[in-house]
Amino acid sequence: MTAPTPSTASADSQIILGEWPSMWSLRTFSGQSTVFMTTRFALLVILCIQAASFDSTLLLALAVAALGVDLAHMGLQGFIQVRGAALQQWVKRLVVGDLDFFVHMEGKDEICMYGRVLEALRQSLIRSRDLELAQKELSEELRQSNDTLKSTLDRLRTTQDQIISQQKLAELGELSAGVAHEIRNPLQFIKNFAESSRLFVKDLAQLLARPEDLGSKDAQEEIAELAGDLSDNMERISNHCERANRIVSDMLDLRRDGSQKFSPVDINKLLVEQAMLAYQAARAQESGFNMSIKRDLDAGIGEISAVPRNLSRVFINIVTNAFHAMAEKSRTDDDFEPTLWLKTRRTDEAVEVRIRDNGTGMTPEVMTRVFNPFFTTKDPNKGTGLGMSLSHDVIREHGGTITPESVEGEYTEMILQIPVSDEPRGGSESP
Repeated sequence: MTAPTPSTASADSQIILGEWPSMWSLRTFSGQSTVFMTTRFALLVILCIQAASFDSTLLLALAVAALGVDLAHMGLQGFIQVRGAALQQWVKRLVVGDLDFFVHMEGKDEICMYGRVLEALRQSLIRSRDLELAQKELSEELRQSNDTLKSTLDRLRTTQDQIISQQKLAELGELSAGVAHEIRNPLQFIKNFAESSRLFVKDLAQLLARPEDLGSKDAQEEIAELAGDLSDNMERISNHCERANRIVSDMLDLRRDGSQKFSPVDINKLLVEQAMLAYQAARAQESGFNMSIKRDLDAGIGEISAVPRNLSRVFINIVTNAFHAMAEKSRTDDDFEPTLWLKTRRTDEAVEVRIRDNGTGMTPEVMTRVFNPFFTTKDPNKGTGLGMSLSHDVIREHGGTITPESVEGEYTEMILQIPVSDEPRGGSESP
């Protein structure tokens, strides 16, 4: 009888052990041993019969004793064969991957030793199987976690884009009141000069209505004076219209979204204009608030390569924060004189911009977190905590640095280092 061919398969290969012969086959040592034992037993039986025929008690006793010893040996050999068959079945089941099957053996003989080896192998295979299953489960969990993290990251990016858009709208909202106040002044001047010009035209019309008086010296002088006043009014109206147009243009530049190219920028002019714009917005928010602005600008800076819209946001954010710090300090100190310092210097490699206020200052803890997204010391309804974080990103995208210096209760100074480049750089993906 031939046992089935045991084999085991994995994802990459298949182990084939070939035909597994029966333990009773003549091709096995155990099968050959069975033939020898059977032949020996037959010969001993014949010997006993022959000994009985010689009527020799001693010879018969020796023959019967030899037969008994042989029978005992055959019984022991059969017991060994049965246990060997159990081990063979165990090995077959291990080969095909049946790790739940095992044979319990007790004793200290070599069969039990082989059984203990097979049991150790089975336990090792069980641990390997459990580890493989755990690895597969862990891989699946990691895959699901990665998918979840990817989905979460996509949502965070979408949310970040929305928050940045809201921050831009918040910046425009803070400036809108100041812009309205700033535009109201030139419009009021235009209205006053237009009304004055209307009166001058009325007086001039009255003079022209009396042709008989036009030849007099007084009439000529009055006409010349009225014409000069009209000319001055027209020039003032033109200047104030240009001022209003410039304010609107600045706001439109801040309002535009999308990336912009690096272009030559007059850093001194941009700093002053945006600081004044932020100041006017601050005055609209804090009625009666005034501050002095001191300038120390390096006229030799010239133009640098930058993104005007993004630098404008940086200057506005810093000046706005300075305003809030000084306004807070002015509420508790009647003798406090709010002052803002604007300073620029050019070195061989960079332009340094310093914006300093004498407001409440920052604690060391606040200084370490001032550029963290969503960190703010303002009331929740007054700030998103993104202004300085975006400013830091803008300066970094320009290849520069922004460093805070502050003493609590005395001052805060933001130091911007912007590299100087002779050649305009490429497009920016600034926020």
